[in-house]
Amino acid sequence: SDLRPVDVGATEGRLALTAYVWADQTERHERLRGAFEVADRVAAEVRRADAVSFVDGLDLADGRLSVLFHSVMWQYLPVADQAAVADRLASLGARATAHSPLAHLRLEPTRRAPGAEHEFLVLLTTWPGGETRILGRAGGHGVPLVWE
Repeated sequence: SDLRPVDVGATEGRLALTAYVWADQTERHERLRGAFEVADRVAAEVRRADAVSFVDGLDLADGRLSVLFHSVMWQYLPVADQAAVADRLASLGARATAHSPLAHLRLEPTRRAPGAEHEFLVLLTTWPGGETRILGRAGGHGVPLVWE
């Protein structure tokens, strides 16, 4: 979900994303071209939605792992929206079972401890149980990624 999603299946979307990358950042351009190749092979629904509405629409699926993933967007949500998303995840997590588990996977600037520097951490919270683990840390654009 996104308030202004970019459809990478359309030429206009690809041009817009390419314009966001400086011309001399060849590695980022290569990754972007690779992402376009994946988009050509894997169908994805592009929806316009705010984070709260999107998460409110999530539900657990019997026999399937439900995953909420996001990267470098949490800091842009109003505090009230962050609380609403967290509350909905807690509600879903309380209903999660081994047969209908839930995972919250994210790459966000996070502090390991109060007062510590922000790092771009890959965090995973799984339910049932609600355990959060640090899986790795990354640069601001996702690379390099170092698994922990």
